[in-house]
Amino acid sequence: MKLKRWSQNLLAVTAAIGTGTGLVSCGTSNTIDYLYVTSAKNNPGQINVYLVDSQSGALTQIPDSPFQTQQRNPVSLVADSQGKNLYVAGHDDNTIAQYSIGTDAKLYGQHTLNPSGSEPVALAVHTYANGEFLFVVETYQPNFTDLNKGPGALYVYNLGTDGALGTLVPQTVNGQPSDFVPLGNTPKAVNVTADGKRVFAADILTSSQPGCGAGLGGVDAYNMGLDSSGNATGVLQPVAGSPFCAGTTPSAIASHPFSTFLYVTDSTQNNIITYGINTTSNPGALLPLPSSPVAAGTAPDGIVVDPRGLYVYVANFNGTSINGYGINQATGQLSSLASGTQTAGAQPGCVIVEPALGRFVYTATYVQNSVYGYVLDPNTGALSATEGTFYATSGQSSCVAAVPHGNHPVITTANTAGPS
Repeated sequence: MKLKRWSQNLLAVTAAIGTGTGLVSCGTSNTIDYLYVTSAKNNPGQINVYLVDSQSGALTQIPDSPFQTQQRNPVSLVADSQGKNLYVAGHDDNTIAQYSIGTDAKLYGQHTLNPSGSEPVALAVHTYANGEFLFVVETYQPNFTDLNKGPGALYVYNLGTDGALGTLVPQTVNGQPSDFVPLGNTPKAVNVTADGKRVFAADILTSSQPGCGAGLGGVDAYNMGLDSSGNATGVLQPVAGSPFCAGTTPSAIASHPFSTFLYVTDSTQNNIITYGINTTSNPGALLPLPSSPVAAGTAPDGIVVDPRGLYVYVANFNGTSINGYGINQATGQLSSLASGTQTAGAQPGCVIVEPALGRFVYTATYVQNSVYGYVLDPNTGALSATEGTFYATSGQSSCVAAVPHGNHPVITTANTAGPS
């Protein structure tokens, strides 16, 4: 989940939204997920809340939605593993806020913290055996601003057993204590692998690396630190050879459920860079796959791997479309799906597969002030529009997240053992 381009001029789409948002009624008993969408049009920003219908994937906005935040320009959001808390990044006021999710999908309370950097753009959460951590990417380290540009930073926070925002995890950088792990310029995204062992962030290189120069794209790779008992510490350890070359302008990251493949969109080259993740000689190191890169639409700005590990979906910010790809389970290579491309309104960004059953795909459109929904065919990966799509938001939709509702079968990958 990550920053969207809020500086674009708005298109006159109000009339279109009025005619394109006929919603299908769905009661709570038919709800499989709660869907949350940040909107930046108002100041402070808002969060739109919807119920996801189990049969059609149609969205129904709940009473009292949208919910007011105290954050200016919310650009990224993520839920905890239990679906009980939502974390939102306020870009313009440098806030990270925690909201409790009620059994009625409503948001309650707001607790905030302020990292020492500025302009948060991306969040990730991961649960370990000994606790849960929140990962926060900031555009700038301390003492840098839009008027005095500099490199970015990655912060790690403990989360309480109730999901409450906890203490900052101290890092060690070049042998010295630090509040954060330094990143390159203009960081855009962060990803934690399903096994929790690796953390990746996309940015622009500040110095040359083998095969790519300063000013080009990079992926910073870290291994999660462990204590003497094998518990995760939250301290990130750079992978040898990091950062790794990543095209021109990396914009989004997603990893495979096997934790062996990484996919990075390049919004300038209009493609997807595909990597294998080393798990043996140099754990966490990235190696471009033979088929890399793979063509995407115009300005790809969001990417997600479905929870079964079979398909990848990419939102093309300037291409007004969603592209689908099949994943070779043995090699991680991508191939375009015959029926995997769908229109997605004006400037789609964040894209997710709903977590309860993995049957529906949603993307937030910034200029069209809406959410587009698609039915995912689990046998082919093909997408088709959900009933009633698209669904209106309160304006300038920047990102989307979802949590399961009720009891559902566990989604498993096609090969739980993973490739050899």
